[in-house]
Amino acid sequence: MNFRGPAPVSPDFQPLVFPPTLIRKALFGFPSDNWPRTTATPPAHVASIGSVTNFADRLMMWSNFHTATNTINWAVLDTYVANARAAGVTEGKYQVYGTPAFLASTGAGTLGPYGLLGECAYPGNGDASLAQTTYFCTQFAQRNISTWGRFFTLISAGNEMDWRQTTGPLVFWWGTRAQYVDFSWAVRAAFEAADPAMRIGSAGTFQLYATDNGLDQIMNQSGTVFPTKTGKDVFEIFCGHPYGAGPSPAQPNQSGDFLSNSSGGIREARAFLNLYGKTMQGYIADEWGVSNSNDVGTVLAQFLAQSATFRSNFIERMFMMAPMQGCQGIYPWFHSSSGAGSLSGNWVTDTTGVINGYIQASTNLVGKTAVSGGYFKDGRVSLTFSDGTSRTV
Repeated sequence: MNFRGPAPVSPDFQPLVFPPTLIRKALFGFPSDNWPRTTATPPAHVASIGSVTNFADRLMMWSNFHTATNTINWAVLDTYVANARAAGVTEGKYQVYGTPAFLASTGAGTLGPYGLLGECAYPGNGDASLAQTTYFCTQFAQRNISTWGRFFTLISAGNEMDWRQTTGPLVFWWGTRAQYVDFSWAVRAAFEAADPAMRIGSAGTFQLYATDNGLDQIMNQSGTVFPTKTGKDVFEIFCGHPYGAGPSPAQPNQSGDFLSNSSGGIREARAFLNLYGKTMQGYIADEWGVSNSNDVGTVLAQFLAQSATFRSNFIERMFMMAPMQGCQGIYPWFHSSSGAGSLSGNWVTDTTGVINGYIQASTNLVGKTAVSGGYFKDGRVSLTFSDGTSRTV
């Protein structure tokens, strides 16, 4: 990995081919881990955030609200949505994750990846029909309409599914493939019945083809509670984790840009879905970082060692390029109030680096329709907009 020397591209300017693309504020996503939680201080880039996702935020997990049969307390989420809206955040993505311990069919006394008992269990304990899963999702959808003003626009079930069928802090699903199909179909069916306008995303996907955690393992898998449904039926929007994606082929990065990234990039995801007769209806990068957790010691370190200008340009160029390639939302992986442990840069103190790039991209892109553009061999990205203006970074 070398973030310094751009690969040569010929000709000097490489045009992109894309339809006129309106850049929405929702492109600028962020995890809810630090803000707008009920007590945390807003980060410097808060005004640029267009969409938030709850994953890895213990305050926002399913089990924090659904504490017993037919018992839900929405107080924390009510405050969260109010804070987000007051700060200008336009919408949210909710991940039905964090099985309540009283519903955990296995591992009710085992801590999951984020420290909750029963966190990744199949929620069928004494609930063979998944009635409580349906109850929670139905109540959530109804409150989203009646109280939250349809703040949440995208729902998914689970994260980076694991098929080892073991419990523990490093495994994101403790059940079988069939149980995952049943669980995720129950989520989709409940939300669509209560709110047909809700979009349904896949579980965050890091691997498309892998026996232990690949999405391919459930696409043709039938459920048991819902035997007529398979994994390819449980989602419409593809939620990928394209770690290592960079702005363009000319900008040094781990594994391609958002289009060509080898870890579930847009082109690969589209081809994958086509194999199962599905047409891509949207692509969300609901986790992104310059590094994944396996190579954080080298790749991220190299990125952080670059100048603040480099880091700022890298982030801004990324947000300029990705929507032209079909990405509708990017959530940089950030999971620490100190900035440590982030896989996408330090979003607490790097005000002239990644934070500046994020703010500049949002300020200069949101609300504009890109009609042409491309990238240069030195890594610069240029877009021209329908109002006659242009921007090159």
